[in-house]
Amino acid sequence: GKSVVRNKIKRRIKEIIRTNYHDIKQGFDIVVSAKPSSAQLDFNEIERDIKGLMKRGRIYSVRKVYNCNDTSL
Repeated sequence: GKSVVRNKIKRRIKEIIRTNYHDIKQGFDIVVSAKPSSAQLDFNEIERDIKGLMKRGRIYSVRKVYNCNDTSL
């Protein structure tokens, strides 16, 4: 039913925020309103869209990871 789909989308959005929490600037409230067509998207597509919106709003900053195994410094 509709509630199953709605809860699936909510779980995906919560997981995307949880796994990217360290890259989201503090001090902001985030409100996500999903359109019914988002039920057709897979997890990676939703994640890409949410990250893109947060980057556009300048609340998402990707931290650079340096290779610690590089000994040719």
